[in-house]
Amino acid sequence: MSKEEKIIGEGFSQGANLLKGILGWGVIPVHWYYSLAYITFTVNIFLLFFIEIGKIGFESMMFLSGMFLTMGVLRGEESKTHSWKSWYKKRLLRIYPNLILAILINLFLFFFLFGEQYNMNTILLCLSGLQSVPINPAFWGIVTHYWFFTLMISCYLFFPFFYYLIKKQFKLMVILSIILYICFIIFFDIFNSISQYIMYEGFGHELNLWWYSLLTPRYFSFFFGMLFGFWIIKNDNKKINIFQNRRKIKLILFISIIFFFLLHLYFLSYLIPIGTRGFLSPNTFYSKLAKTITFPSMGILLTILTLMVFNNKPIVNRILEIPGKEVFEIVLFHSIPLALNTYIISNIGTITKSDLWAISLPIIYISSFILAFPFYRLGAWIKKKKNIHSIILIFAISFFVYGVISNLLFFFHITKLNDFFYITLFNSILIIIVISTSIYLMRP
Repeated sequence: MSKEEKIIGEGFSQGANLLKGILGWGVIPVHWYYSLAYITFTVNIFLLFFIEIGKIGFESMMFLSGMFLTMGVLRGEESKTHSWKSWYKKRLLRIYPNLILAILINLFLFFFLFGEQYNMNTILLCLSGLQSVPINPAFWGIVTHYWFFTLMISCYLFFPFFYYLIKKQFKLMVILSIILYICFIIFFDIFNSISQYIMYEGFGHELNLWWYSLLTPRYFSFFFGMLFGFWIIKNDNKKINIFQNRRKIKLILFISIIFFFLLHLYFLSYLIPIGTRGFLSPNTFYSKLAKTITFPSMGILLTILTLMVFNNKPIVNRILEIPGKEVFEIVLFHSIPLALNTYIISNIGTITKSDLWAISLPIIYISSFILAFPFYRLGAWIKKKKNIHSIILIFAISFFVYGVISNLLFFFHITKLNDFFYITLFNSILIIIVISTSIYLMRP
């Protein structure tokens, strides 16, 4: 790798923290809005703008994830330090410790505040991160927005395959991905109907419509991020200089973002008339256009523009460096202040519309940041403590294997099982993995 490419990559990392600090935090008002669905308050331009901007945060994070994972693997291969075993180990250590803690905390909190109870299969499935499989009735799990982790884990599973294809046939993958994405937009309903028919007639399962609107477009964002990251590392310096010297490119990106945002507002005018309260439905025509065209387009274009504008500007990037780095923990743990907020508002019952917006949302922002920080530090501590990595990996793999088996049991309609069976199943998986690990470590 050339010195200039290294500088570009480091600048992108700085710009990415700034972007994640802005867009990653944007998911909070979206979930705040939906957590108060039972409260009637008027939709105004400011509220609508704030919420819709926040929704593209997931698109941006998926694009950034695909981009930086690809750049990291390419650099590792060039320095001959990359191994898929270490790569997956790093992913497991990053996701599962805080995911398990977040599930357990939310489980206790929801029971204490709302009296909610879940069967053992749902709890273990959520701990695996694989609850949001489209045929699974536990799609929303314990915390609804944790579908994002099913998406991320599945992207990690297929990442080596996607990487191999991109590395071997980069230009072909660019062309095919664009064609497939256009086909996905045009034939959205046909794909949906065919897959629903196959799953119901062939296997007797109802397909969750949210799979198409929440997860499928984000797979494209992730893959486009991989393509972009590959292009950044592998192209010559002349093309990389675009991100430092080409104002016309920045202007085109800015105008494109404005265009897609205005188009998005046009779609929304058919979904949520100003002055009323409403929510996007996954099976309406304009909602499909918003979720398959404007959300991904704005997320990807805004990500690239931000990286170009704030590349190698450490002073600006340092402002949101910590919130950007702990965005994973914010996504995980902001459900806790949201639950407390919902409980307080539902019991007070005297809060006015203006108070609702002006008081509760800033408090949730502040509390989410404060709450996420110690868990971010915990993740950094776990990364350094190599002596506990084996224990964490054993539990992480056990939960993952359980999630796969649980979904297979449901797929084959083996569902009339009690909590004792699910506990026994998980313990059996755990024991098998412990024994297998011990044998592997004791080999000559």
